Amino acid sequence: IIFDKTGTITTGDFAVTEIKCIKEEITEKDLLKYVAYVEYYASHPIGIALVDMYGRQNVFTEIISEFEDIQSRGCSALINGQRYFVGTDKLMSENNITIEPIQANGLVIYISRGKEYLGYIVVGDKIKENAKEVVNSLRKQGIDEISVFTGDTQHIGEYVAGVVGADKVYCSLLPNQKVEKLQEVKAMTNEKEQIAFVGDGLNDAPVIASADIGIAMGSSASDATISISDVVIMSENLSKVEEVMYIAKKTKQKVIQNIVFCLVIKIAIMILNFIPAIEVPVWLAIFADVGVSLIAITNSMIMM
Repeated sequence: IIFDKTGTITTGDFAVTEIKCIKEEITEKDLLKYVAYVEYYASHPIGIALVDMYGRQNVFTEIISEFEDIQSRGCSALINGQRYFVGTDKLMSENNITIEPIQANGLVIYISRGKEYLGYIVVGDKIKENAKEVVNSLRKQGIDEISVFTGDTQHIGEYVAGVVGADKVYCSLLPNQKVEKLQEVKAMTNEKEQIAFVGDGLNDAPVIASADIGIAMGSSASDATISISDVVIMSENLSKVEEVMYIAKKTKQKVIQNIVFCLVIKIAIMILNFIPAIEVPVWLAIFADVGVSLIAITNSMIMM
């Protein structure tokens, strides 16, 4: 099983844990303001959370222009005619902005005005309380390997994987890279093994479609994700993944029980029919057909 991190292993409820201003004339409030203006039109949950934190009603959209959403790296926009960049260290590097990379147990968002580095904000995402318990339970059910996919840095990914007890973590992945990484994992596994991917459905549709078993989780899942998923869990409760595995195993057991039972009864009566000394009554033939079907249905209903 491979879990997406944000919104699946974690709650997706983001909060600022640290604000650091590099320039003396820039206050923490100013830094949050710049982020809110640049991220105002962003569709990523972190950007939306930061704008809401500042107050969406406090943003004057008239001064925002040329907004650019740079996939999995951040955003850029003109604010009052000045270019601002808000995003990861990769975004800063791509635009030749000199920063001092920070290691933190959260996503570090760097802010610059043109080429001038202004400071950073650390945004934390809380790990779901039952995440470790679910991982341990899945392991007991016979899952060979549990991994985590994340677009966050190696430091954050390893921290989350360590807390929940995952075997492996793959970090700094863009949505298209998640599909590529899934194919790599498939190539390293036995042909008989199945890979399930569990994602929150926001941008996980391609990798959910590529997995042997795609599981979309959460009420925020898009229509496209729901339509291509094998399983849709309409809640944020991670233990439902464990329940899905349990139900699947029990269902398979019932299918095997019913098939074996039906074939044994039918074959036994067929054999009796070929023995000259035994006359098979009509009611026994009816039982082998309708009766066996009713017993199989009743056996299946026990699962309810």
